[in-house]
Amino acid sequence: MSKRILEINNLCKNYRKFSLKNINLTLEEGKVLGLIGQNGAGKSTIIKSLLGLISYDSGSILINNQVMTSDSIKLKHDIGYVPENVFLYQDVKCRDFYKFVKSCYKNWDDDLFFKLTKEFDLNLDKKIKELSKGNQVKILIIIAISHHPRLLVLDEPTSGLDPLIRNQVLDCLKRVVVEEKCSILFSSHITEDINKIADTVAFYTMDIYYYLKVKKQF
Repeated sequence: MSKRILEINNLCKNYRKFSLKNINLTLEEGKVLGLIGQNGAGKSTIIKSLLGLISYDSGSILINNQVMTSDSIKLKHDIGYVPENVFLYQDVKCRDFYKFVKSCYKNWDDDLFFKLTKEFDLNLDKKIKELSKGNQVKILIIIAISHHPRLLVLDEPTSGLDPLIRNQVLDCLKRVVVEEKCSILFSSHITEDINKIADTVAFYTMDIYYYLKVKKQF
């Protein structure tokens, strides 16, 4: 029986003009779950809840069979996260950014980090503001992968990237799943990317949530 890395049960979150009701999701080890749906349907709310960035009203979230809370520091070491919007200190060199993040993770792997920066042809001596949007996304994904997370959470990681860079990023993520047995929650509006990488898709239309099995295109 496959091990469940992520389990969300009856998750509810109420705002003044929006409610997330009874969301149930599961993600097994070494699998990719695509999360799609219309704008405002609650995808980002689900992601922020499972990361412990916001509180929720009822339900439960288990990561690696442990309850996620805002102060679950040990559990967060097992999670890699790439947000939808890239907000980085623009005048900081990539090398200094890497050193800072490295200091936060006990399982940081320098060999993996430098292997990926070479593969993605990133110049660590450049400042963040000197990087293209595609290269900014690349360094965030490399940072998220380099501490060997059990769960990788990606919120619109390929949005706005050209097809060549998108394929390069997706190829890297597929290798991570196979080599690291990492599980990925992949939120995206680009259904072509979801079709290439996801094993299962969770689709939310504001009123109903359901799963679809997809045939990946390799």
